[in-house]
Amino acid sequence: MKQSSNLKFWFPALVGMTCLGLSMGLVGIYGFFVDPLVEEFSVSRAVINVGPIFLLIMPAFIGPIAGKMADKVSIRNLLLLGAVISMASLYAMSYANSFRLLTLGFIFCALGMVFYGPITVNAFLVKHYRSQAGRALAIAAMGISLASAVLPLLTAWLMESYSWRDSLSILAVFLLLILLTSILFGLGRGEKSREAVELATSGVGHETAGSDFLRQPVFWIIGLAVAIVFSSSLVIAVCYPPHFINIGFDKIDAGLFLTAGGIAGLTGKVIIAAIVDRVQSRLNYFVVLLLVIQILGYVGLLVGESYYSILLAVMLAGFGGGAFIPMPPILNNYYFDADIIGRVSGAQAPMMLPLGLIGLPLSGYVFDQTGSYRLVIITVIVIFSIAAILFLKLPKKALTEGVE
Repeated sequence: MKQSSNLKFWFPALVGMTCLGLSMGLVGIYGFFVDPLVEEFSVSRAVINVGPIFLLIMPAFIGPIAGKMADKVSIRNLLLLGAVISMASLYAMSYANSFRLLTLGFIFCALGMVFYGPITVNAFLVKHYRSQAGRALAIAAMGISLASAVLPLLTAWLMESYSWRDSLSILAVFLLLILLTSILFGLGRGEKSREAVELATSGVGHETAGSDFLRQPVFWIIGLAVAIVFSSSLVIAVCYPPHFINIGFDKIDAGLFLTAGGIAGLTGKVIIAAIVDRVQSRLNYFVVLLLVIQILGYVGLLVGESYYSILLAVMLAGFGGGAFIPMPPILNNYYFDADIIGRVSGAQAPMMLPLGLIGLPLSGYVFDQTGSYRLVIITVIVIFSIAAILFLKLPKKALTEGVE
């Protein structure tokens, strides 16, 4: 396909890269604000760690709506709406004079992320690129690693130089400008996916194609396993900065660790982009390998003591985690019709709620009681092992022949 070598052809994937980086990629900086918020609002870490739960609650309840909209409406307008809501809320949080207002701001920030986050972006890219969807999804997911490499270090520098309020407001304005520039110049006015346009003009409704996906066991296997991994990864991402500080490193060191993890994750996504469309028959084993690499990294966090041993552990976990991020939509793309990908992803989103609702506040409680995140990391290792077993149960036949 000649177009595939044209940079303009990949503009939508680059827009997706920006959106995913500045939605999912923001999770890594949450931990930097934990201590200042605990001090200013006189609340426990367990309470502060409840915040990221809204990053699970909003996709769970709004995700199905966003998925349907991604299948039918202007992607450009949907992304712009989400970006403005999210960053305006983030800016407003910097002026919150009570914990309730801070929480309300974060709720709206999480709401906006649903509309410019993975559900919308992945559904659009799958239908827009079709045969090259795997590569497009991997390219877009690189944004998360880039954000994970840059934003923690930037946030650490801001927090060292300014108050948490000033740091947050600066980040909100800066990130909004990046999002608006990317979306406005990278996507045409009212752009939809090619397949959505074809279905609309041909009179074929989305509801008729693959509407029984809820009856497919593979839908539940992927949804549950991904929920386990992403919910646990969210817990780890929130715990990283305070964990590093707790074991003797400063904020700049913590930022450098996360930057190294982000760079390793970017490397993982580059590899995925290069080979994913060629390993379909072994995709479930490939996913398990990525989980094993992450587990090795988390084990390294438990046993490592020196700067470089922790750095290596973070890079292992970052490589596996970064490479894993594009795999859920890639798996869904292989198993389900492209015209319902938005609804499939939206319907799987609520599965992340139970573990997320328990894990995030529990991780803060564990630290309050033990003064360490070691037990949290051990628990994540066990949970990742369960997810690996689930992925091994994915049927090979469906990967090559499609679900009937």
